[in-house]
Amino acid sequence: MANKVVVSTYKRLEEYVKLFASKKADLVILESRSGLGKSSTVDKLTADKEKIVFTVQVTPLSNYIHLYNNREKEPLICYRDIDYLLKSALQASLFKQLCETKPIKTIRYFSTSKLLEDIPHEFELKASVLIECNQWNTANENIKAIADRGFRVIFEPSQEEILNKMKEISEQPYADLSLEQRTEVFDFIKDNSKGHALTLRDSIRGEQLYSYSLLSKKYNEPFDWQKELGALLQVPEEHGVLLKLLASKLSVGEQAKEFAKITGKSTRNYWRLKRELMK
Repeated sequence: MANKVVVSTYKRLEEYVKLFASKKADLVILESRSGLGKSSTVDKLTADKEKIVFTVQVTPLSNYIHLYNNREKEPLICYRDIDYLLKSALQASLFKQLCETKPIKTIRYFSTSKLLEDIPHEFELKASVLIECNQWNTANENIKAIADRGFRVIFEPSQEEILNKMKEISEQPYADLSLEQRTEVFDFIKDNSKGHALTLRDSIRGEQLYSYSLLSKKYNEPFDWQKELGALLQVPEEHGVLLKLLASKLSVGEQAKEFAKITGKSTRNYWRLKRELMK
């Protein structure tokens, strides 16, 4: 599909969101796995714009009525998690009209529903559309026809790019945690993310676990946030042990012995894991 573009940085992702926000594109489709910040990027860059956001299941009829009631605002229109939407041929027909490649769209919907008694079966609308999804179903002919009307942007950031964005977020204020504590969470994720498909939500979960660990200390119920976050990141237990020992005041030799004592493995494993960590 000629209109498909793969972007790997948040900067380029933002350019396509700005394209949508400027109303210079009839349709922008943002596709990526969940948790990479599509919605937050859109919300940040359209905060000062008139916008309609559909985030729950909407029928073709309610979709039509909502568009009609907001037609004079010339809004930005954003659909989120819409995998269910285009399974309906009627809904797909509405989307094709809404995403036509012309400034003024003519939207038609014919029904005997009493909900349309005061609403015409046809109206004109000036709007730009953005669709967020985890996967665009190219096997569906209706969906293919819709995508052909705009830009299909596939966001595939590298692990390093996600970590950079995570670091940027960690430097922003978060309730209950200092900058030093948020940095500690980020460093733990960075050191333990090898082989794990990171999302920005890992950072949020880490900060929540850290915050709870501080609360648990007040009630003398120690909570190991690193152990829990490590489990979520699928970090081998001995890796977590090593990280704690490296942060301790023990000498290298004492660390190796303590590692063997805790894990039941030889000191050679300590040196091997340490070399891997330092790569």
